Amino acid sequence: MSNLQPLDDNALTCALWITNEHGKPRFPDGRLVKILNVMNGAMLTVAWTDNGPGSVQRSRGVICDLTPRAMRELAGEDGIRTGMVEVIIEGI
Repeated sequence: MSNLQPLDDNALTCALWITNEHGKPRFPDGRLVKILNVMNGAMLTVAWTDNGPGSVQRSRGVICDLTPRAMRELAGEDGIRTGMVEVIIEGI
């Protein structure tokens, strides 16, 4: 909860690691980012409200955490079931 708000599973928000030119993490600022589902072409705009995913997930290629609502809108129930979808992120 980097924006000091509790997680709202029904919000269209995400957690990302965005770093500055020195490699230090930036603080989530609510900026809007577009996330494209590579498999089905669905695009969703979400607000960046938290840093994440954690280092273990990043080492496995996970670059973004979405709320359940955002994942459903981007990838449907299959996305919820598998927990992962290939995406392209724009607007960082």
